[in-house]
Amino acid sequence: MQTVFSLSPDRGELHPAAASEEGQALLSVLIAGVMSQQLANQPQASWNQGRFTRLTPLVLQLFQCAYPAQERGER
Repeated sequence: MQTVFSLSPDRGELHPAAASEEGQALLSVLIAGVMSQQLANQPQASWNQGRFTRLTPLVLQLFQCAYPAQERGER
């Protein structure tokens, strides 16, 4: 997971803090929440049709809002 996070700030997609222990924990909690809700409520549904799993792109956007990319020259 650390390797994937390390690339995103380099591409300007996320703030470098997204790769921190806290950032990784937050993403884990978000994804685990989606998965636990899906498995508890609609275990037979496909990923794209599931009530909760289909929200994964939005969850990832929320994560990106928590760690917005730095402006050029910002540290």
